[in-house]
Amino acid sequence: MPLQARKILFSVCTLYYCVTLTKSCLSAPWELSGFQQELSQLNGSSPVEPSGARSPGRISLSTGLEVVSLNQNQASNLQIFPEEAKISKGFLSWSQGLFYPLSLGASFATVTTQIKSKKSINQLSANLKWTIFESFGLPAVSAYLQWSRTFGLDKYDLQSSTGNLQASWGYKRLSLYSGLSLHHHQLKLQEVDQKDSSQQPTETFNHLSTQLGGQLQIIPAKLAFSIENAKTSFSNLYRAKLSYEF
Repeated sequence: MPLQARKILFSVCTLYYCVTLTKSCLSAPWELSGFQQELSQLNGSSPVEPSGARSPGRISLSTGLEVVSLNQNQASNLQIFPEEAKISKGFLSWSQGLFYPLSLGASFATVTTQIKSKKSINQLSANLKWTIFESFGLPAVSAYLQWSRTFGLDKYDLQSSTGNLQASWGYKRLSLYSGLSLHHHQLKLQEVDQKDSSQQPTETFNHLSTQLGGQLQIIPAKLAFSIENAKTSFSNLYRAKLSYEF
């Protein structure tokens, strides 16, 4: 099959994948309580970068900001978020190519908004990226596995794991990408009241999210700026990141 025909076929398949998975995410039947929605967004994480393998030994250091808002009207029921149901987090991240097609990354984030908690809330996360397909002039496809943990929650220990499938297409200095993530959260109650039989020491819940983003190479293979929008049926999140590779 000619290269041009393969490009068109692969592009159509990639577009179909992105549209289908986005619709599936937005119509997901899972319903979370208001508290679960807050927790899931506190512990959300993303590499904020397009698909494609990083060369072995090549390191990327990044800093960025994310802003997330919940789509709900009953702000008085919020337990962690402020009344306007919106928070911001600053983060630092590191990523390094291992051996083709794998790369490893880690991130530290802290909530910068005044929230309904007596402690500062921080998050630590790690991810493993596997480049499934990559070829010149064709979209790249990658998968991520992520783990994250939130520190500073009153009486709770929150850990999350995420699986992400993503496709991206680069043109000159600009790369666009879209992906779907499945998030699994585990909430442990550190102090259980034996007199309250309704309390559950461990609780798990899941949700889906879609990502749409882009990256601009300010200095090719050195300095890049990335922006991403992640959506769920109950939230809207924006991330921006400046990264330097060496």
